Amino acid sequence: MSTLIKITPLNGGNTDQGGSVDEYVEDIETAALSWDLTISSGIKEVTNKWKIRLFILNLERDGDPWHWWYYVPPKTDKKDYSKIVLEFKDC
Repeated sequence: MSTLIKITPLNGGNTDQGGSVDEYVEDIETAALSWDLTISSGIKEVTNKWKIRLFILNLERDGDPWHWWYYVPPKTDKKDYSKIVLEFKDC
């Protein structure tokens, strides 16, 4: 995956290299689309599950976004990527 797109881990502003939430979400969506189009040729719809997995894997451990993911949203909301993005941008 790293040869397709580079996603900068999001740390929530703990350093200058934290990136913006909007850019992070765009990177996740682009990576998921690239993966589906190159690895699973013929699939044009990116799944919620894959986007959520990319989202989690690229949060910098112990940063504010990582803490938010593990302690704030209810389990039911963690299964819907669009809900995750809306709540994440509001926090």
